[in-house]
Amino acid sequence: MASRDSTLAMNNILQTINRHRLHVLFLEYSLLVAAPVDLSPVPFTSLSELHISGRLNSLSFQKAHIVPSLRKLSITTHTLPPDLEDGLHRVFPGLTDLRLKTYPYIEQVLPDGGSPLLRFVHSYCRLAKPLKDVLDGIAASWWSIPADLNITPPPPIQDTGTRDDSPSTALPSLRHLTISFAPLYFDGGRGNVLLLYREGVQHCQHIAMQRSPSSPLVPFEASDVITVRFDDRKLVIMPAPGIRSGEDAETDMAEAFTRAKEEWAKRCTV
Repeated sequence: MASRDSTLAMNNILQTINRHRLHVLFLEYSLLVAAPVDLSPVPFTSLSELHISGRLNSLSFQKAHIVPSLRKLSITTHTLPPDLEDGLHRVFPGLTDLRLKTYPYIEQVLPDGGSPLLRFVHSYCRLAKPLKDVLDGIAASWWSIPADLNITPPPPIQDTGTRDDSPSTALPSLRHLTISFAPLYFDGGRGNVLLLYREGVQHCQHIAMQRSPSSPLVPFEASDVITVRFDDRKLVIMPAPGIRSGEDAETDMAEAFTRAKEEWAKRCTV
């Protein structure tokens, strides 16, 4: 079926489920299609946990039903919409635990100089320092790039003058945030992608460590796990996966789908 037809078929199935009895839901859509998924196409009144994999954009939130009962949310997607925080707050106002798995590199530069992911992490950390100033403080040579790659540095981000000195409180209920990174499938010849991927991981790590003034801001390896606790919140940044060959993509997707089914089976109740 076409991607949109698949989404409509899934929504029709969800319509048959008792809206007041469902507590945990796993939704798996293909990440290879451009069509956005419907985040919550049915107003399940008792849903407390949602795991969703697929393409997201602003329409995914604008069309979604509000689910005030949801506490745990896991999102796997290639890119995040720029209005992620506002969308989450509108659709899941009681959200306490969030896991995001996405690509770290910047595909869309926002006025504050970051990506939707960096903006979200910065806001969650409640940093008074503007995001652009935080990013400007990162040393440029923390990562070791293989010498045989033909690297053209990305163009510098222009200062638009759009800054907000006050930390956001759009998600006051959120207490636990876990960031993990989708693997980079790299067959050589695209040095810029590798550079941006590594920079994206580095930037997330740097923002997190701004909340831990007792820890020295030193270069991190992609294999590091960073855990930061502040106020009543916890932030975990998982290690970046190793660079994978493009031939591994299909196998990795199949394994991820199998793990999701196993997790779903463990959570099922009679």
